[in-house]
Amino acid sequence: MFLIHRVFVHHKLKNIIPTNHVTITAYPNRTWLVFMEKHGQNLYMTTGWNQIKEDMKIQDEHYIIFDMISESKFDMMVFRDTEDLVRIPEGRLARVKVEVKEVNE
Repeated sequence: MFLIHRVFVHHKLKNIIPTNHVTITAYPNRTWLVFMEKHGQNLYMTTGWNQIKEDMKIQDEHYIIFDMISESKFDMMVFRDTEDLVRIPEGRLARVKVEVKEVNE
């Protein structure tokens, strides 16, 4: 799961939690579908997030920036602590099918 900051939820999502999937896009035109769920007072990206982490090889020290295009579409950039943009590894670029896996977390 990925915690979505409360300021983003309040100012960008206007406290409205999407009931359907949202589309996350990252360079170079890779797209994933994720779902958002509220747990207590917090909002998380749940189903689909683990696939993004795996594909982008996201680690704890990475910075992730989301740009909200619409209520159901976000662009994502991932930076290392050196401010280098993380790119999808070459071996993953050939995959074009978007998959959402149900994961019990």
